[in-house]
Amino acid sequence: MKKLRNKLWMDRHAKKKHMHELKRSEKNRYIYIYEPYKKFEIYGTEGYYQSEKAKKRLIRKVSKESYDTLEAPENFSIFMNPEESLSFFSDIETRIEFGSPVYFDMKSIVQLSIDTIMYFLAILKRIKSSKSVVYSFKGSWPSNQKCRDLLDSSGFLKYVDSGRMKKDLSLLSEVIQIENGQKADNSIAKKVCDFAMSKLNLKRVEIKKLYVMIIELMTNTKHHAYNKARKNQFVLTDWYIFVRFINDNQALRFIFLDTGLGIPFTVKRKGFEPARELIGLGPNHVEYINSALKGEFRSRTGESYRGRGLPKIYSYFTNQYINNLTIISNHGYFAEDKKEDMNKRLRGTLFYWELSKES
Repeated sequence: MKKLRNKLWMDRHAKKKHMHELKRSEKNRYIYIYEPYKKFEIYGTEGYYQSEKAKKRLIRKVSKESYDTLEAPENFSIFMNPEESLSFFSDIETRIEFGSPVYFDMKSIVQLSIDTIMYFLAILKRIKSSKSVVYSFKGSWPSNQKCRDLLDSSGFLKYVDSGRMKKDLSLLSEVIQIENGQKADNSIAKKVCDFAMSKLNLKRVEIKKLYVMIIELMTNTKHHAYNKARKNQFVLTDWYIFVRFINDNQALRFIFLDTGLGIPFTVKRKGFEPARELIGLGPNHVEYINSALKGEFRSRTGESYRGRGLPKIYSYFTNQYINNLTIISNHGYFAEDKKEDMNKRLRGTLFYWELSKES
């Protein structure tokens, strides 16, 4: 009889424990689905998440003027020095989620590029737009005069409150400063094409492909922003573009940043690729980029008219309409002389190409 009572008690206890675990897992599941700012990784991007303890920590540190100093690398260029540059941005995000105010030490930069400035703006906007995150930033200006001039001419000061006097660049005719948007903008594309026509002395028919290319990149930013599996996933879907005329080479340099999910995380997986990825034997990110550029049917929607933009852009490169095409997306680095995966990840996709009169 005693054994029976003990067994009945253990059964009730086990049932209560089981129900407690079910409620606990249900609660966690609810938070995971309906809190889009909780940190997780689906198709290559995370939303920023701060605990209440981290928020209190940041407020306490700010009141004491206790900032974490992050020193930018001397060669602050994603295209030329991707590992160190992306590591700097990764450190920013880590400290924000931990609840540390950040001081950007930019004094030691001797080489700076527009792609890095664009990505910096995108990271700052992503943090500022995350409703569940509190933050505080300070920083110093580069000691190198060329780097300071580049920040001025790039249009960086239009997007940040630096307390620095903005220069009158209305007469600056060698660049189109950083433009930003979320949808295909015909006026910006036309502005870029008119700039190209005037600098390279091209006819409108010769610039048509450039217009198509820019509109395609702008459109892709919106189409590839979200994955249907996670409708609540927090992803900013901005694009940034910058153009510079190089007088010595009589060429235009274009840089375009898409802050969506990135090519490797939006292309359709084939065959056993998902299973191979789970065990760490899947294709590298650069292989997915190469596959998408070559026009292998990779559109995640499965619609026949989708997935043609990247092959079209790549055909402009192979037919020598544009030169020096370089693409960085997530971990993949794709260029004519460099095709490999990086240790650090870029959120979204960076495009670089050149256009000249001889192209």
